[in-house]
Amino acid sequence: MLVTRLAYLYAVDREWVTQRLLPFLNWNWSEEEASAQWHAYATHPRINAELWSAFAAFFFDTFT
Repeated sequence: MLVTRLAYLYAVDREWVTQRLLPFLNWNWSEEEASAQWHAYATHPRINAELWSAFAAFFFDTFT
């Protein structure tokens, strides 16, 4: 799963990640898909300030 390398991919191509990967972390789009993607991300959780800004809302939705 590509989200395991999210920080690296975001550094390489922010626009592509924003359009193609981040939507899969959105609980409102698909709870089943978001669950799978967040689980995958948690196996290699790397983050930086820019990436955090891009997906913080989806992250906080994990706990609501």
